[in-house]
Amino acid sequence: MYYLFFTCFLLISFSLNALNHFEIIKVKYFTDQSDRVFIAWTLILLVPGVIFMTLSSIFIKKITIDTIRKTILFKNILTRQTYKYDFSYFDGAIHTFLEHKGAYKTIGLVKDRKVVRYIDSFWVSNYTEMDDALKEIKFLGHYNFGLCRQILLLRRKPIIRPENASS
Repeated sequence: MYYLFFTCFLLISFSLNALNHFEIIKVKYFTDQSDRVFIAWTLILLVPGVIFMTLSSIFIKKITIDTIRKTILFKNILTRQTYKYDFSYFDGAIHTFLEHKGAYKTIGLVKDRKVVRYIDSFWVSNYTEMDDALKEIKFLGHYNFGLCRQILLLRRKPIIRPENASS
């Protein structure tokens, strides 16, 4: 939610700056500006706004696990794009850690040696309940990935090999 609020703040500030610069409305916060100052404010406000909007659309998801129907639903909060999977679609699930200024527990849902979707405890507050709800999916083991392998995992490249699993 912090990404979303910060993005909205940056984009609203940019819009007010642009409206003031082109004299559509006057905003006391922004003084009369030359074109160079306007371009600088645009870069300061718009570039981080676009970056945070992109990060928000990638990471902020609503995850719904239906244990009765044995389905899991991933819905992007901003774009409303939805992916729904049956538990039987996945070959299994792995446990690993992803780095976010510290190691956070992560469940990877595997199909054809690729982590198709992952549930990261950095982004999810009820990680333990989700892990319990996914017990019906075959557990493939715990994997310890280095930074390069984590990047491959996030890019959904085939990285799961039976010899890498540890109990």
